[in-house]
Amino acid sequence: SRGQISYNWKIIMTPHRIIDYVVIHELCHLIHLNHSKEYWQQVRSMVSDYQDRRDWLKTNIGCWIGKKKVKTNVKSFLQDQLYNDYRSPVRD
Repeated sequence: SRGQISYNWKIIMTPHRIIDYVVIHELCHLIHLNHSKEYWQQVRSMVSDYQDRRDWLKTNIGCWIGKKKVKTNVKSFLQDQLYNDYRSPVRD
C-alpha cells in the first residue's frame, strides 16, 4: 500500500452512517492490508454495528448507482466505478 485512499464520489449519496463505515473501513486498511480477523476487530472497535452498515451497502448499492443488479463485491465495484469515473469526459 502507498498509504493513499480514494473514494468513489457517489458515496456522498449514501446515508452518513454508511459514509462513516466506508471511511473507517478504508482507514483500517492503512493498518491491516487485508480482511483478516485483526482487521475486522479494528473496524469493530470503531464501528460496533459495522456488519449492519456493510449489509446495508451490499443490499442497496444497486439503488445507489441506479442499476438493478446488486454487486456483492463492494470493493471491486468501488474500484471499477472510480476507474470509470476518471475515464469519463466531464459533463455539465
